[in-house]
Amino acid sequence: MTPKDKRQQDTTPAGHAGSHDDPLAGMTTKARLDTLERDVDVLRRDLAATRAWCIGLEEELGRLRAMLHDKNSE
Repeated sequence: MTPKDKRQQDTTPAGHAGSHDDPLAGMTTKARLDTLERDVDVLRRDLAATRAWCIGLEEELGRLRAMLHDKNSE
């Protein structure tokens, strides 16, 4: 593929092969990138929320262990 072919491919609608599995089929390259960037942002927010939830669980586990240790020390 020549550089000219590559540039031309980048400006044509992506997914022109008609793939049924590709939810981005028929979109321009820019639209595909915009969609993927939004998806990445959503995933980053989900990951941050999951991390915060895990930290909360770890803190609760620490409190429960301390309570159990205190109870066993009596």
